[in-house]
This record gives sequence, structure tokens and C-alpha cells, in this order.
Amino acid sequence: MSSEDSDIDNNVMTILQVKNMAWKRSIEWELDIIDLQRLVDNDVFAPQGSKPIQRFRAPGNPQSLRTPVPGLPQSIYDSISLAGLTHRERDCLKVSEEPFLWMEIAIS
Repeated sequence: MSSEDSDIDNNVMTILQVKNMAWKRSIEWELDIIDLQRLVDNDVFAPQGSKPIQRFRAPGNPQSLRTPVPGLPQSIYDSISLAGLTHRERDCLKVSEEPFLWMEIAIS
């Protein structure tokens, strides 16, 4: 029996398990909308680049070892993580006081 005649279906679905960054504000809802639109509207997006793959974001996922990116606006960081920093740690982070406008994403 050739592989084409096999009774076994070899469809494999790849799902990425996204690591959590404790210092980053939670934007999972917005990212899920973008991921969904890439899958639904594949004719709108260019075929170059990474393929749209389903991502699994959950509080129980492993923590990322990446350190916080310095100099971002305060609204990008998680407020609880910022509150737990010492004065010296916050100075090293160089949190920008520049306002960052969050926009609501609407889908139809």
C-alpha cells in the first residue's frame, strides 16, 4: 500500500505555546483577533513571512526569561510588575512618561 492509499490520516496541526512575559501588559485578546484574521482573510495578507499558526496563550504557560525592554511607555508594562519594582530597578528600566494611545480593535 502506498502512502497515498494509507488508511491513516497524517494531518498534523501545529500549535505554538506562547511563553508569558510577566512584565508585559496583557494583550492576548488583541493578538488573538489578529491571528484569526490572518487565518480567515488569507487572500489579504502576503504569502511571504511566517505562516499563520494557532497560538496557545494561557497563564499556566512557561515564563519567558527575557528581561523587560527599557524605555517603553508606562502603559506597555504590567502595572502589578511595575509596582513591585524597587526605585533603583524602575530607574534602570527608564519607563517613558510619553503617553501611549491604546486603540480598540473592532471586527465585523
